[in-house]
Amino acid sequence: MDNEEERADDARLVVEPSGKIREADESAERLLGRPNLIGTPLLEHLHPTDRRIVASLLTTPQQHGARVVRLIDQGLGSQVAELRVSYDAGDPIKGSIIVSLRGLSTFVAPSRTAYTSAQLEKLFLASTDIITVLMPNGDWNASPAGTRILGHQPGYEPEGGLLSLVHPDDFERAVVALSEVAGGVRTQREAVRVRVRSADGDYMHFDCSGQDLTHDPDVGGIVIVARDVTGEQRAEDERADVEARYRATFERSPLGIAMIGLDGHVIEANDALCRMVGREQDALVGQDVDGIVHPSDRILLSEHRANQQTGALMRASETIRLVHEDGHTVWALTDTSVIEHPDGSPAYHIALVADITDRKRLEARLEHQAFHDSLTGLPNRARLGDLLESAWRDRAEDSYLAVLFVDLDHFKAVNDERDHDAGDELLGIVARRLRAVVRGGDGVCRYGGDEFVVVCQKVDSPHIAMELADRIRTSLSRPYLLTSGEVTIGASLGVAIASSQESPAELLRSADRAAGQAKEQGRNRVVAADIPL
Repeated sequence: MDNEEERADDARLVVEPSGKIREADESAERLLGRPNLIGTPLLEHLHPTDRRIVASLLTTPQQHGARVVRLIDQGLGSQVAELRVSYDAGDPIKGSIIVSLRGLSTFVAPSRTAYTSAQLEKLFLASTDIITVLMPNGDWNASPAGTRILGHQPGYEPEGGLLSLVHPDDFERAVVALSEVAGGVRTQREAVRVRVRSADGDYMHFDCSGQDLTHDPDVGGIVIVARDVTGEQRAEDERADVEARYRATFERSPLGIAMIGLDGHVIEANDALCRMVGREQDALVGQDVDGIVHPSDRILLSEHRANQQTGALMRASETIRLVHEDGHTVWALTDTSVIEHPDGSPAYHIALVADITDRKRLEARLEHQAFHDSLTGLPNRARLGDLLESAWRDRAEDSYLAVLFVDLDHFKAVNDERDHDAGDELLGIVARRLRAVVRGGDGVCRYGGDEFVVVCQKVDSPHIAMELADRIRTSLSRPYLLTSGEVTIGASLGVAIASSQESPAELLRSADRAAGQAKEQGRNRVVAADIPL
């Protein structure tokens, strides 16, 4: 039957990961003989002997074909049906489960089944469930499964009676359940889970259901059917432990953590991420993650998510910018992975986010210190090389690149006659005057000592470069009012225009030589180095 297509009269249910029915069509209600299936556990509608195998099917839906199971309805008793399970691909997180049922035939209700005494005895002896009859006087009889499962010898009589085998923490629940069975308010379908002590002293988990047959002359007591669910309980405990550890990690982690759906919307975000971007959880959950990502970084992250969903990329680490609620930028190191369903299809993304804003600020500060003069705040000689290389590459045919080399006159005398503090103060004023007189976009650098360099791009003509150099000379020749008094210095400038030079370094040397010529010719003047006509 595995290859047959689904028929129109097949019953269809959608089961949540918890095992409860979320959706049921009319065919399902007719097949199970119950109009209100929503919210009820699926296993409740199965024959007890089939529940364990179906529970296993629900955990790995894609690994099994069709199964024949018995259903319990409210009218006929038990029906045989073909059951199929598969994931609901529309669920973005864990995948709800689609259950299809196809009725095959109907068993006659047990009350109308004719069994011989020999058949009943064999069923009793072969049962994998422990069947116990508890008499009103406290006496009891149990099936051989009790010996096989719990290890107690035949004829074993625990001190304190049958219920003394129940774990102390479950004792009250067991007593209440028994009284409810005796009072007719608890049905066979309403099992209670308790722990029962085995022969080696360990406790095993059992789902126990009962029926009061005290007035049946062939029974004379309450029939208790106990199914060993120790393995199931252990698996549930392990899942709960994993979930608890995950929740603790998620909630207490100093890293920001977000679960992101395949559509890019935030499924869940922890407190650390909320603090990082200055938003409440309610404001993040359900929103597009792009809402907290800097516009310049959104395309990159979207590409990563798309590649992860196709399997081309399983993990991606990037440094990106997030946007805080108040508008400021938060630098973040992100590590994003795709989480898959058991069948290998993508389920959602998990993103780990570390705030590296302080680190980026430190890097920027260290970079500034490495490439700027601490006294004047101007770019230093190392930075000058980058500026010259960039300007050299960006030369245009309709304009000129000019380099102005500025060598202060009589600066040494200020240091000698005053002190080095006066010299430092003077250099700071020189830097401010240079910034004020050059054009916007011109680069002013301190070359070293009392020497400065101005890089001028997109100069319309060589004469404009000469005029700028002369304005600089005039500005630097005005008196300086220092803390120690007024001083006057001058400046010798060399101007080089990029033309036949083979490199930016050669252009700089040409300007340097021209400044040296200006000093030789009497200082406080501008000399051009081979200005083209």
